Amino acid sequence: MHGFHQTSTRRQFGCRCAAFCVGVGTVANLIDDLYGAKSNQMEHLSTHGIADIRLLTTKLDEQHRFYEKVLGLPVALYDNELIVTAGATRIVFQGTSKADGAPFYHFAFNIPENKLALAQSWQKERTQLIQRGGKDIVDFARWNAHSIFFNDPAGNILEYIARHDLKNAAKGVFSPADILYASEIGLVVDSIPQTVKMIREELGLDVYRDNSEAFASIGDEHALLILVKRDRLWAPDKTRAAKAHPLVAAIRGLKPASFTMRDFDYRIHIDPALTDVQRRLMAEAIGEARKGAESGGVPVGCVLAKGERIIARGRNRRIQDGDPIMHAEIACLRSVLKQGGRDACKGAAVYSTGMPCEMCAGALVHWGVKELFAARLDGAPDTRVSLESRGVQVVEVSMEEPQKLIRQFQARLNK
Repeated sequence: MHGFHQTSTRRQFGCRCAAFCVGVGTVANLIDDLYGAKSNQMEHLSTHGIADIRLLTTKLDEQHRFYEKVLGLPVALYDNELIVTAGATRIVFQGTSKADGAPFYHFAFNIPENKLALAQSWQKERTQLIQRGGKDIVDFARWNAHSIFFNDPAGNILEYIARHDLKNAAKGVFSPADILYASEIGLVVDSIPQTVKMIREELGLDVYRDNSEAFASIGDEHALLILVKRDRLWAPDKTRAAKAHPLVAAIRGLKPASFTMRDFDYRIHIDPALTDVQRRLMAEAIGEARKGAESGGVPVGCVLAKGERIIARGRNRRIQDGDPIMHAEIACLRSVLKQGGRDACKGAAVYSTGMPCEMCAGALVHWGVKELFAARLDGAPDTRVSLESRGVQVVEVSMEEPQKLIRQFQARLNK
């Protein structure tokens, strides 16, 4: 697993899966587990919304202070990335050079539908709100929703939205715990109709309640892609022209799918919830990671399965064996050699506690693996596009224990 060690250009951001070197021990630097103990409500919310958003910023330090000190959200700084946990959504801000301009985006958070006025008061104590017509609260009558807007230091347009069709009212004052998950991410494009058509075909998502030549919303009230024509003025105050900047987003959905707009460096993924069988197999991979931790190694594990049957197991043994390439996936594939070799892997699925590095991803492709289910680990390599372009279906899942094992490993190394 490897992190980023330098400022990225716009193109590198879109193609970064190819930039990971092989087998160096940067796992020790993986960031602390941001999620902690979750309530039953959060466990439920983790089936909705946008799971992950990856954005560029030229103001990493200012963003760090803002999201931690002003919004009170869990944050961690890892190499050139700031990871923010906003309810059931992880937002990754990746540092970029000022030569790329000043990237800014629009994203919205669902909050309890009865807490917009409380959120207004809470946020006004911390930042200036962006008004429309002299008013803080924007009434989206067609959406049966009310919102407030504000900026972060990088100029991103943030929104808290109370959607009254969602029966998610909550008691008490407003706090950061009421930021449930990201429910909107803006995509600036040149042709709304063409983009709507592509998203329908490739992601299976349809128009929500707006579809015009200049603006469209795609998805549902839990997760919306907000399509805006380039240079259209952003709501609510309509003072800033919409510009395109690279981004990656993963939406929770029913069927896995991916959509790429290479001209804009946009990547959108849909990751479904796991079935009972898939959860059991992922639990087996976590068991391998635990065994690795108990023997003093890097706690990453995986299993290879066909249907419900486990064919092989593996865990990272670089430390134990003194072998720099003995990553979990390599260890798993080596064990397959005893059971018929490559033919045993064809059409199989790998369940891993983290995304594989480029070396391991190449090995999975070479051995004919068709599916990869991987837990999201902060700081792990982003080889998804590389794998999908070579015929491997990838599903990423948010799980607490793989992060926790890495956190404990890091703590031991830092003693």
